[in-house]
Amino acid sequence: MLQVTQMTDSNTPQGATLPASLRTVVDELLAAERLDVDALADALHKGDVTAEDVAPWVGWDTDRYVRALIYKDPRFEVRLLCWRPGQSSALHGHGVSACAFRVLQGDAIEVRVSGATTRLGPGDIGKAVSTDTHQLGGAPSSPVGLLSLHVYAPPLPVDAPTTSEGGRVVILGGGFAGVAAAVQLLRTGRKDLRITIVERGDTLGLGVAYSTPFDDHTLNVPAIGMAIDPSTPRAFYDFVRDRRPEARPWELVSRKLFGQFVQATLAEVVRSAPGRVRVLRDAAVDVLPGPTSEVVLASGERLTASAVVLATGHLSTKPPGLADADPRVITDPWVAGTLDRIPTTDRVLVVGTALTAVDVLRTLRAQQHAGPIVAVSRRGLWPARHLPEVVWTGSLAFVDPETAPRTAHELVDWARAEVARHKAIGVPWQPVIDAIRAHTTRLWERLPHDERLVFLTEVRPQWEMVRHRAHRDHIAELKAWEAEGGLRRESAELRGLAVAGEERVATLRRTSGDELTLAFDRVVHCAGQLSDVTRTDDPLWRNLLARGLVTPDDARTGVLCDDQGRACNAQGEPTGLFVLGAWCRPNRWESVAAPDLAIRTAAMVPAVIAKLPLPAEASVD
Repeated sequence: MLQVTQMTDSNTPQGATLPASLRTVVDELLAAERLDVDALADALHKGDVTAEDVAPWVGWDTDRYVRALIYKDPRFEVRLLCWRPGQSSALHGHGVSACAFRVLQGDAIEVRVSGATTRLGPGDIGKAVSTDTHQLGGAPSSPVGLLSLHVYAPPLPVDAPTTSEGGRVVILGGGFAGVAAAVQLLRTGRKDLRITIVERGDTLGLGVAYSTPFDDHTLNVPAIGMAIDPSTPRAFYDFVRDRRPEARPWELVSRKLFGQFVQATLAEVVRSAPGRVRVLRDAAVDVLPGPTSEVVLASGERLTASAVVLATGHLSTKPPGLADADPRVITDPWVAGTLDRIPTTDRVLVVGTALTAVDVLRTLRAQQHAGPIVAVSRRGLWPARHLPEVVWTGSLAFVDPETAPRTAHELVDWARAEVARHKAIGVPWQPVIDAIRAHTTRLWERLPHDERLVFLTEVRPQWEMVRHRAHRDHIAELKAWEAEGGLRRESAELRGLAVAGEERVATLRRTSGDELTLAFDRVVHCAGQLSDVTRTDDPLWRNLLARGLVTPDDARTGVLCDDQGRACNAQGEPTGLFVLGAWCRPNRWESVAAPDLAIRTAAMVPAVIAKLPLPAEASVD
């Protein structure tokens, strides 16, 4: 580790004199009446420091980046940070300090908890106010090390990076599940906790569900029911009330707002917890098991960890036919600007009629789309509608799971009987379904294998329709569009997409058995998730299957796990990995919604901590 040169009374390293460019930076800061982030950035701009100017302070370390102090007084400090390619800080805030930095050599990658990842080159200047939480490091692909000149006002209370040694956890996936795991692990207070989140996307905590840029795309769970940690059940509602004092607890607020809450929670916990989190923009392709696991990344980097958490989210199904690269086939409608770029006269095929499709269609309508639109799904049904006030406040619905049968179709009859019984006493069907939902894990566990298959093929679509409900006004809006003739629904299965002459065509098979061919200009694919892990072409999951680290269940609803989220083999023995999300459905059917994920994560955290080495004080050099 490079030892920073001792400072003299003149605040310059022994044997070194500040070059004119650095002196300009210091003089500008000394003359500034107020040292806010703009003043710091302005001083760095006027100084126009180069890599040659900081040569006396340059030094490298193989294990972590190096901080070298150039100038310090009670109001501010100037430091040179030296990073080998791929080295980075952890996510961090700056306390009460403002920060600005200038890239002198190499390429920097900045990850912001609230915002997108950015790349900065020589001459670029970055800013971070005291409320920001970010991470900086050298681009792994850069041919040279990164040199960045930083100004902090007031000075930071630390002189060197925190050690990377400690209890290492690698979380594969930085969507909601991965961030929920990081938040709950950090809240355990382990000082030596070192978490690495591997995420291929540009944002944290959003995933597919909360990455929508549109304010009117709402949650389908009331604000009071959403959480990232079950130990703080009101946190999201309080977050909403801080921004909208008139908000009611049972309101369906925007998904975008919940994404902001997830990011704000991560930022707050990062700033307050003693553990550390680092983010890698990469993708895992394999895990090599052992007393200490090794995670292999697509870039070739390898990470060691005592615990590995699979929080990759679901794998989307793909439309059959045209390649993913075809610009007319949209597989992720929430990539910024994607729907905006659809010409309003295009013929659009929307594959799916569930919640994602509802939001896509409402967005197209808001953009005054005039071309014909066809929405297709096997049953051609919109989601059922929420009550006007979303949550029933009348007589409570009560169902006894002990009276429930153990076959799929008899369960349907039982549910209908419960709805009829409650209707007779003035209780609508929605709270009855919610009461049944509280017991779905138990009901699922009791179903024999053959009956699970019946449920998946014949009953599941009906259950999903009433379980995942939509805002009643949104469904009314789409039905009005249908009545106007601009939108049409088809009960059919998409069989393929192809090019026929100058046209792109979709082949559909209706439930009646006859085929239908539609010409289209754009396809927006909103058709669910892949639950059969054996059908994926994702290299990580293919390798995990081959190594026996995950085991598909017989019904192909996910992979086998225990109640602590540990992946199991066919004999029910833990294989050393942890799993979050939809892949846990064989053990816990309700594993997808944020409230369920928060509860699942809370059950997993003690088992993850138990896999780490005995706690040791995290040292600072």
